[in-house]
Amino acid sequence: MEAVEIRKRMDRKRLAGSLTETKKKEEIKERKIREVREEEKKAAEGETYGPGIGAMDVQYVHYTCFDENFAVFMLEAMAKVVEGDDGAIAVVDAETGKKRTFSELCELVPRMSAGLAAAGVGLGDRVMYYSLNHTDYPLVYLSVLHRGATIVHISPIYEALHEDMMHALRLSGASWAIVHAELLDQAEAVFSLLPPNTLKKVWVIGGAVDRPAIEDLVAHGPIPPVTQLDGLNPASAVAQMPFSSGTTGPRKGVMISHSNEVSRMIMIKYLADVQEWLGTSESTDSTCLLVTSLSHIYSHIILFASLMFGGKVVLLPHVSSSAMLRAIQEHQVTMAIFTPHHLKMIVESPVGQEHDLSSLKLVTSAGASLSEYVVKAFKNKVGALVYNLYGMTELASFATGCIVTQDWKSLCIGKVMPFFEVKVVDLSSGQLLGAGEIGEICVRSPTTMIGYANNSAATSSMIDAEGWVHTGDYGYYDSQGLIYMTDRIKDLIKSKSSLQVQPSELEDLLLQHPHVAEAVVIGVCQDDFEEMPRAFVVLEPEAPVQPEVLKRFVNDRVPDFKQLTGGVWVVEEIPKNSTGKPMKRQLKAGQVTQLASCC
Repeated sequence: MEAVEIRKRMDRKRLAGSLTETKKKEEIKERKIREVREEEKKAAEGETYGPGIGAMDVQYVHYTCFDENFAVFMLEAMAKVVEGDDGAIAVVDAETGKKRTFSELCELVPRMSAGLAAAGVGLGDRVMYYSLNHTDYPLVYLSVLHRGATIVHISPIYEALHEDMMHALRLSGASWAIVHAELLDQAEAVFSLLPPNTLKKVWVIGGAVDRPAIEDLVAHGPIPPVTQLDGLNPASAVAQMPFSSGTTGPRKGVMISHSNEVSRMIMIKYLADVQEWLGTSESTDSTCLLVTSLSHIYSHIILFASLMFGGKVVLLPHVSSSAMLRAIQEHQVTMAIFTPHHLKMIVESPVGQEHDLSSLKLVTSAGASLSEYVVKAFKNKVGALVYNLYGMTELASFATGCIVTQDWKSLCIGKVMPFFEVKVVDLSSGQLLGAGEIGEICVRSPTTMIGYANNSAATSSMIDAEGWVHTGDYGYYDSQGLIYMTDRIKDLIKSKSSLQVQPSELEDLLLQHPHVAEAVVIGVCQDDFEEMPRAFVVLEPEAPVQPEVLKRFVNDRVPDFKQLTGGVWVVEEIPKNSTGKPMKRQLKAGQVTQLASCC
């Protein structure tokens, strides 16, 4: 592979018209789609490109943005499911058994959208959404977007709840709120600190309480028409505002447009057309288990992808290893959406053998780095394929992915998705690097966020003038087009003589020790120009607490500048966010329960 951008671009006709399309128009559209596919296979000789996932044979595809209200796009897709089976289940709660059908969603979304308008929710208004995973999430999300307003996601698993929620409310300018009944007390404690009339109204989801409920928003009478909203520009209108992970600094509001959302769905549709990506095809046979909070882009993506294909989604509001295993068995789950943390929970669960997991064919993993040990242990226990995905909230999508095979290496994040361009650049000069050369991974696609809310400086730092997203991830690609992510650039440790130490290298060494269950390495300041690598480790049960032994184990295997001169801390647990990423800010601040240490 030449030292060029790894490219995969795409130009697709819009795939959906209105809900009232005639059969003749459907046939014309399908014929055009087939024609586009044939053109794609023949197009643009001489263009550079990066190989896609699996056996994709499209060498060059030019992409454009898809300007459509995301709610209208999804309603059209779900209406086709209803045509085939008007009783098809869209979402089900694994704990309560509560269900929503595709038919109900197609009817209730325009009704709730009309109810939001009647309540005063206007074009561009921000609606805070703070909830456990709930079967009415797609109803609420699509209704708010159909109205032309924005969903502001507040994760139910934030560590510093009051501080984070207050920050999100102030940054987003939310004037309405939808809150889960279980979280209402926590939310109202924050609302009480806001200036009067900051929130015009709060609706409750998921329980009977003495408050206005989302059901009150469902308008009666004839079903309102499903049309594009006048005054809404899909390319600039903010559909949702999730927040960045906050592992290295304050959380930032990520503005994702309707066009970003639709472009991602077309990409997934295209992947399913050319191969059975993630085990999906255009059928209603799949049953997908979602356990990660729907406030995270990862679960959000898979939920709506599954609904687009007519699959059933099983939601888990409260996560435990036994709850996950029970849901897989009871609902005959075929695909599960996990983070590495969830995989580890199942590996370590003593109850796994009590459940029949034979229906589970594929598991996706995203949100944090995946280790070889966890993958092998999971596959030995469960037997399902594991698909490793890489993306960012700011990309509103997955940029790369791969099936984890026997030859897979823990740093490998796969090949480039269609719609995406990837390049690796030198950190100092910005020059393009070739295969095997380590630098910053940069990504460009039509799914890229509009920018950060009220933070133009951070936006300019993240997205350059040519539209490249500077991911802050350190990595390289090989001659086969496989991409490897080695570390976050912010996590690189400046050691002696300005040499850089990759924490992942030392973490991998520590994990090879039989007494170590988890390991995180950070840099601690020695002076203004030098940092010392320090390890935080969680030991296996009943392992001897011997930090000196672990320090020597690493130092004997690395050169001087990589040695653990900052010491080894044995801790009770490593603080993580809701997707399993270590909260390095807390480690640097010493916010851990220390059992033993050595310098």
